[in-house]
Amino acid sequence: MFQKHFVTRRTARVFQNVEQPTSTTEYLWVCLHGYGQLGQYFIKNFEKLNGERHWVVAPEGLSKMYLEGVYGRVGASWMTKEDRLTEIDDYINYLDSLYEHLLSQACSHIKVIVLGFSQGAATACRWVFQGNVVPHHLVLWSGIFPPDLQLEKRGNYPFKTWQLVGDKDPYMNDSRWKENAGIIDDLDIETTYLPFEGEHRIYDKVLLNLSSRIEGQ
Repeated sequence: MFQKHFVTRRTARVFQNVEQPTSTTEYLWVCLHGYGQLGQYFIKNFEKLNGERHWVVAPEGLSKMYLEGVYGRVGASWMTKEDRLTEIDDYINYLDSLYEHLLSQACSHIKVIVLGFSQGAATACRWVFQGNVVPHHLVLWSGIFPPDLQLEKRGNYPFKTWQLVGDKDPYMNDSRWKENAGIIDDLDIETTYLPFEGEHRIYDKVLLNLSSRIEGQ
């Protein structure tokens, strides 16, 4: 048996809180969902952000599957362990193309925030460190840095990094935090931690606190 890869066209779904940016738009949020989520529901987590100042874009992972058996609710994923390197390349290329398209619509002084939730946190890291996006802020919400980041240089990154995690998050245990700390040390990344009371989800109050801090930078 011989395995080969064939590059073909894919059409992705992208959800936005406003149709397009205006002269009052100051921030572009590219928000990457977690495993099994859909963009149309994930973007609802950011409804509290002022649409006149904050342009929220939620691209959806290219892979979809039924979440329970072979029918019913559908979710999306950024990748699985199967042919993972190819899937990573595919979503980096996809997000790079989307980023270029978004910047073509925005003013030159817009500030870019890349936010990844859960599985989307690893996706956001790989995109920021291996793709063409140059954000002002990288936000990892209920997720950690992936251990397989391959970087040519470490330290002196041109963006501010934030990590948010709930004190009742069942996925963010001591083992994962220890792994995360080791990766941060290895990559020489300065990270601001914003712990909060809650579970593995995005809370309005916590989001608004983050947004206020970002606006104050």
